[in-house]
Parts: sequence; C-alpha cells; structure tokens
Amino acid sequence: MQNLHAIAYAVLTYRRLEGQEYDEECFANVMEALMNNYTEDEVVKIVYGEEGKQCC
Repeated sequence: MQNLHAIAYAVLTYRRLEGQEYDEECFANVMEALMNNYTEDEVVKIVYGEEGKQCC
C-alpha cells in the first residue's frame, strides 16, 4: 500500500506543479480507500462521485 500512496502523492504533486487544482479531502478519501482495499469501482466512485464529476 505504501507504493500506492507514493504514486498518488507524486501524481498530485505533478498536478500542483502544472497549476492544476485538486481537492485535498477527496485525496484523503482516495488514500483511505486504497489503504482499506476498496475495489477499483469503489475508488472510481469516490473520485468521480455520484454525478460523474471529477473531484480530484
């Protein structure tokens, strides 16, 4: 799981350097989901929400 956290942090750091915003609460929710072995579908639902709008 540490590798997933490192990858996600690297991606978000890159996005920040590129001037793209991301929602820190969404990032925290995704990290929690990854650490708790949520399915890919569950993680996608966290990222995109019920309406399909990307939050992070």
